Amino acid sequence: MNNYWNKLKHLFEHDDGSLPDIFIEPVTDQELIDIYGWVSSISNTSTDAIVWSVKDQCDLLIADIDDPAKKFVAGELELFRHTLLNLKINDVEIPMLTVFISTNSISFDYRMGTGWGADQLLALFEFFHKIKSIAPTARVFQACEGSDENPNLIFEQEFERYHQH
Repeated sequence: MNNYWNKLKHLFEHDDGSLPDIFIEPVTDQELIDIYGWVSSISNTSTDAIVWSVKDQCDLLIADIDDPAKKFVAGELELFRHTLLNLKINDVEIPMLTVFISTNSISFDYRMGTGWGADQLLALFEFFHKIKSIAPTARVFQACEGSDENPNLIFEQEFERYHQH
């Protein structure tokens, strides 16, 4: 259990001001809808999160939209991101994540710092393990903010080791 933390704590414990990302890709349209639906069912959307409606040509509150991922896939909404609140897995609160919905991909960024520890990392791995059950062929990988072309191989290997057990 602590072995994961010992190998990966450098990615979580010291807040350097950046927001590293964890990507799940590629995902099908249906997987994107299902993942977002599941994540939304176990967390709360920040109340001020907005998205541009292509259909209505205005900003809309995400919390007021029924099935926003489905509307994104249908081309009715632009790409969007928002904070996830009160996200708990196995009674462990995961420090604040932001979800980003884009074509063939869903990603989560996080703030490094004191809220992270071995229990939170295991909860995060379980969160992604459940997402992998929705999108079994997707790759789960971590990268520095804005650097999805340079994934952290240690994170990916440790998550896969967790996922296989």
